Amino acid sequence: MDGRRRKRRIERLKFWMPALLWLPAGMTAVEVLRTGSAYGMRTPSSLVELPAAAPFGLPLALVCRRLGRLGYPGPALVAWVALGAAAVANLLVPLPVGVQAILASLPVWVAVWRLTPRPRGPGFAPSSRRPGSRRSRGPFR
Repeated sequence: MDGRRRKRRIERLKFWMPALLWLPAGMTAVEVLRTGSAYGMRTPSSLVELPAAAPFGLPLALVCRRLGRLGYPGPALVAWVALGAAAVANLLVPLPVGVQAILASLPVWVAVWRLTPRPRGPGFAPSSRRPGSRRSRGPFR
């Protein structure tokens, strides 16, 4: 049982570490590309902004994980990279990076909502599997 627990923990870390760190890492990379060094990130306000920006990256990471679990792992990765880069590089709108990261996740949330199968009809089961229906196939048929 300890081996399964350790494996589950590692699987969780494989998602949560990049999910929390992609936005601060992207902000640092953009600062390095703009100024040529990470010296601008050493100011006290920048050191506060990086940890504060981490939760704003979660909506995009969570929706891309959901898209991957729906059976679209390639588009999920492309959406995460493309929309994450657009949010960090201030390509969407002139808003703070955290707000842009949340706004960048909206198209993927809509796609996931459209791709998620929904139950239909009364009882949320096909008529052949509902007990009491004429076409019901009981456990002994």
